[in-house]
Amino acid sequence: MIQRSMKILFTALPFILSFIRDFRRFIFFGSERAADLRFHQERAERLTRKIASLGPSFIKLTQVISTRADIIPPLYLSALSKLHDEVPPVSFSVVKKVLENEYHRPFEEVFESFDPVPLAAASLGQVHKGEYQGADVAVKIQRPGIHDMVTTDLKIIQRLLAILSRLFDAYQLRALQVVVNEFSRTIFDEMDFQKESLNIKRFQGLMQDRPDILVPCFYPDLTTSKVLVMRYYDGIKITDFERLKAAGVDVERVLSKLIELYTQQILIDGVVHADPHPGNILVTADEKIVLLDYGLVVELDSETRRKLIDTTIAGARRDFDGLIEGYYSLGIANREVSPTILREAAEAIFDILSQQGITQRRIQEIAFEILESFYAFPFELPSNLVYIFKTAAIVEGIGTQYRSDFNAVKDIVPLARKMLRADKALSPCNRVEKEVEKLNRMYQDLGEVLRVLRREEWRVRIHPVTISQTEKYVTRVFRRAVFGGLAVVVSLVSAILYVTHRNIFVLSGGLAFAALILLFLLLVPLPSTYGFSLWGDVGKKKRRQSGAIDSDRTF
Repeated sequence: MIQRSMKILFTALPFILSFIRDFRRFIFFGSERAADLRFHQERAERLTRKIASLGPSFIKLTQVISTRADIIPPLYLSALSKLHDEVPPVSFSVVKKVLENEYHRPFEEVFESFDPVPLAAASLGQVHKGEYQGADVAVKIQRPGIHDMVTTDLKIIQRLLAILSRLFDAYQLRALQVVVNEFSRTIFDEMDFQKESLNIKRFQGLMQDRPDILVPCFYPDLTTSKVLVMRYYDGIKITDFERLKAAGVDVERVLSKLIELYTQQILIDGVVHADPHPGNILVTADEKIVLLDYGLVVELDSETRRKLIDTTIAGARRDFDGLIEGYYSLGIANREVSPTILREAAEAIFDILSQQGITQRRIQEIAFEILESFYAFPFELPSNLVYIFKTAAIVEGIGTQYRSDFNAVKDIVPLARKMLRADKALSPCNRVEKEVEKLNRMYQDLGEVLRVLRREEWRVRIHPVTISQTEKYVTRVFRRAVFGGLAVVVSLVSAILYVTHRNIFVLSGGLAFAALILLFLLLVPLPSTYGFSLWGDVGKKKRRQSGAIDSDRTF
């Protein structure tokens, strides 16, 4: 534990200090550090390499965090998203030992053939091809010692987060704590292959009416907590687009089918295959999708699914009041967040999404600009949606790899209408009913306003962005006052020294120094205006358009 803690500490400390320096040039004092785009790119790449060197726990956790734009800035997300769950394989002698310990007999008595070279090696285990009872099988073996390593790492991560939370009151740390808690809950299930076999059985039942989706059958007699034997499928990785086209596969149709599949899982079934990275999704020559790796499966209760459906339909109808209410009810947005701000942001983003030919990258850039304006009013992703959003981000990422203007939202909305029969909800009768609900809501809100006024509890909230800018303004005024006072003190001390020692050089030097300070204060003006703007100040927007990163948002 001590050795591992020291390794993690010495790996993380330089980056922690570097991020602090972005806000305080000399750690404890000073203004923000000026850093260009190249600096942040290099630091993001170094961070990715260091995380990979820390092993499976950090790789798996970072894969979850790398979909959270509310925790990590976009430039760092781009680098961390390239962190693959691929590590050097363990030797065949180790694999052989695990198999024989689990089966209590020589592995040659179990498999007719076994390829010592793994098909894939991930952080938790690796897969070999074998033959059992005349059929090709994929044998998944857990890495020895991985359970103890993950347990130790999670204890260290939790302690490190607790220390940082006491030192810094940052929303990102609280959001990161939610992710770590959810990760701690799911990672041990992911390492239990018997639970994975139960997940496979469950998906076989859910997909029995979907002949275009293949869920591999497994062999219960050969499955233990550390070994899982499944049928082997020969397919093409879903992101190998050139091979898919050469095999005559319609990639557009397959991607639409993939979106439909995950929309069904999230909104209808409530059971989600939550690790859809490209290595776990194969496509056969007849355009069937093969889903692999069921270690990470997330369930959504009926109430959460109902709220997601209501929010999806509200988005499809451009019902922004319903959409914002959905954010509140799901716990994505705190109810203290101004609904007016959320509505303005939602309207702006939906206007962008309705444009033809706009790329996903440009959508993200503009969305980040909008979110920047009320970043101090952060979204709060509840723990039960952490992996849902991660899954959605990965599936959309597969689409954007194929086509830069791929926009999953445009495909999901009509699909959700069809699957959830939202056309009925769009009928004139239901529209009238919705308007009546809005009027009723307005009536209730008016009653609450009058109650607050009568009790003289009316409060005006100042936006945190404005508070932050005001704080900077006051700080600059205070600094000017200090420097002005310093100039006066220097002048007085110089005069006193001249009277007592009759040294003209001391007097002239002191007065010259004081004059320079006063001249500096006169020539460097205070910022003329400050305040809140939905789109942020023009300078920040220009820096983003030119590719620069705002030093205020490095972490």
